[in-house]
Amino acid sequence: MRRRRAALATLFAVALTASGCTSSGVTGVSVSDRMALSMARERWTSRGIDSYDWVWQRGWCECLPEWTRPLYVEVRDGEVRTLLDAQTRQAPTGFGDIAPPTVEYFFSVIEDALARNAYRLTVRYDPADGHPTFMQVDYDEQMVDDEFTIETREFVAR
Repeated sequence: MRRRRAALATLFAVALTASGCTSSGVTGVSVSDRMALSMARERWTSRGIDSYDWVWQRGWCECLPEWTRPLYVEVRDGEVRTLLDAQTRQAPTGFGDIAPPTVEYFFSVIEDALARNAYRLTVRYDPADGHPTFMQVDYDEQMVDDEFTIETREFVAR
């Protein structure tokens, strides 16, 4: 029975990975969105990666330009060690107190969208290690400027 459940979970993960996202334009969150997050987080945890570099960018919002610039992030032992403007390699300006752009933070943003039953949610996870690579969320169809994206690229485990 345990092997059968594991096989079904693997099959489901492959199907979600092949599609590249959890909800792709479907309104509201679903069981598959929650399952995709759970399976991605399990892949991430099983790999034991706590040090990595990546470029992290927020977008698709009515934000100051400084808030949407790509950030180069070095994470060591689960903590942000270096945070630079990805284009200038200088300390970012105009951010104030920003949340640490780590994989765990990204997972928490996805969990928040699921908990709040976002109107529209699209998430993509890396098929190898489960880290989120893209998220588009619109919390409320009627609300203006509650939507945003987060995208990551150039991920390198250290």
